[in-house]
Amino acid sequence: GLLGPTDAHSTIVFKAGFQWDSRDNDVAPNKGTYADATLKLSPGGALIFPRRYGQVNLTYRRYVPLVRKRITLAMRAVADVLFGDPPFYELSIFNDTYALGGLEGVRGVPGQRYYGKIKVFGNVEIRTHIAEFHALGKPLLFGIVGFFDGGRVWADTALSPALDGSAVGLKYGVGGGLRLQSGSAFVLRADVAWSPDARPISGYVAAGEAF
Repeated sequence: GLLGPTDAHSTIVFKAGFQWDSRDNDVAPNKGTYADATLKLSPGGALIFPRRYGQVNLTYRRYVPLVRKRITLAMRAVADVLFGDPPFYELSIFNDTYALGGLEGVRGVPGQRYYGKIKVFGNVEIRTHIAEFHALGKPLLFGIVGFFDGGRVWADTALSPALDGSAVGLKYGVGGGLRLQSGSAFVLRADVAWSPDARPISGYVAAGEAF
């Protein structure tokens, strides 16, 4: 019943939000806070736009320098709630990416395994700068990262032990990665994560930090 019909359809979405950003760098921050609250509404009710639903997302990120700019503690907490009659593909994602799974959510968990209207998860990373060098005429930083990601999905806004289970139900991944940073221009990352859900491990290569 939560999945609803899977036939072809369209949606129209109105989005509003608020952001607070005090980071010293929006590519690889060393200190500061980045928080946002977002509301999305799809009015539905028309033949071409049948799904009427909404989504609230609250995300808080905090960056704390531990050893000047060489070691940074990065943290993120996310709560994402769907209400109404969302299409099934919205049940596994937040901000157009997977929540439990994928390269920007709970790493190590397969990206399309857990679906639900309520998603809560968090990330903790220790980011280090190990070496500085020049290549292709640009100053570069090489770093190593260790991380722990964990979260939980609930099928609906009403309790449903048959779908959610009765245990804690925490899904998590732990791992590390490499970083190559060019000033405030870009960061390349390569992460490897282990999770009880992974077989045997998961790997990610992407541009930009996970958060």
